[in-house]
Order: sequence, then C-alpha cells, then structure tokens
Amino acid sequence: MISNINGILVKSFNDKALAEMRLTGNLLETNIVSTSDPVQINGGTAFTFPFTNKVTTSNTGTITYNGVSDSYFFVSISMTVEVVTGNAQICNFFLAANGVVISHAKAVAVLDQNQPQRITFTTTGLATPGDVYSIYAQNTTTTNNIIIDEVDFSGFSF
Repeated sequence: MISNINGILVKSFNDKALAEMRLTGNLLETNIVSTSDPVQINGGTAFTFPFTNKVTTSNTGTITYNGVSDSYFFVSISMTVEVVTGNAQICNFFLAANGVVISHAKAVAVLDQNQPQRITFTTTGLATPGDVYSIYAQNTTTTNNIIIDEVDFSGFSF
C-alpha cells in the first residue's frame, strides 16, 4: 500500500503496522507525585495521529498494536521538555508498554525551569497484538511537575 502523507509517499510493505502521534501547543503539566514513580505524560486530549495502519489510537496519548501476530517495531520519540519549578533536575522519559516502562527505551535530561530542551530517543522491540504504548516521565530529583510539548512519536513494524 502506498499513501501520500503531507506530500511524502509512504509505502507500507506487506501492509505492516505504522503510526505517528503528535502533540503540539501543550501547556498541561505532567503531575509528578513521587520521585520513584514514572507517570504517563499529560496532553489532555490533544494528541493527534497524522497517519496510522494496523493500530488503534487514543487522543489521550496511547497507540494499540492491532496486528494478527507478533511483530518487531522501530520507534522514535522526540519532544520538548522542561520542569515547572527548580533547576538541575534529573528527569527520565520512557516508552511504556501496557503501563510498564521499558527500561532501555528512555532518554535522560537535566532540566531547569524556563529552559525547554529537545530530547530524542529510539528503540526497537517486539510487539504482541493488543499491546498499548505510551510515553512516561519521571523526575528523579524532586516532585516538581514537567511540561512536555512538541511530541513526535512514530513507529513502524518490520
């Protein structure tokens, strides 16, 4: 199948799964309750999905793999992050499957108030039909909240 997405031809070999999730203009804080517990990022219901195939999406920030068999995926996540208060806070950002963070699929940033940073991380892994993917954040220094914006989460099976 060949699709025209924003003027770019995208070919899905053997009708493989693919998805892109975006979040822009987000001013909502991700509420950090505990320094030890990662939480799903807060974008309200502002997540959009410019293209999808063999996945179900939710405007609250999840992608569910709907293929008929296990499949390997490549995932890339890029976003702008900043803490609401404080400086020199070590924050982790993870890809999560079924509400559980994938420890090797992460980025680490040292964040200061009013100093947004752009971070990017990639991973590959095996998805099982019905797996639900989302992005989680963790402030390991304090319980100061984090603002996540300009998210671009894309993935494809191979």
